[in-house]
Amino acid sequence: MSDEKMRAEFEAWLAEDRKQQWASYCDKFLGGIEKPMPAGWMQAEDERAWRIWQASRASLCVELPESEKDERPYKCYASGWNDMRLECAAALDKAGVKYI
Repeated sequence: MSDEKMRAEFEAWLAEDRKQQWASYCDKFLGGIEKPMPAGWMQAEDERAWRIWQASRASLCVELPESEKDERPYKCYASGWNDMRLECAAALDKAGVKYI
């Protein structure tokens, strides 16, 4: 996964998280009065959250099961198993997840 795509996913998550945090703040400190969120609110935390997000993605690694040998009488089974393994690997690649 490219850094741009990972950043876009993070930004989408962050925007929703900030809305929830602002609503909670309004409930707790403003007596439930919904005010517009100030620009830059929690901005100092945003870069820290981004570094944590990147670290969490970098440390994730999935161990895929071994490939099967295409040998009779289980050639059909092995072929299906290996197709599944390749599809899993492709999905992990797309999501930017490492695997072994």
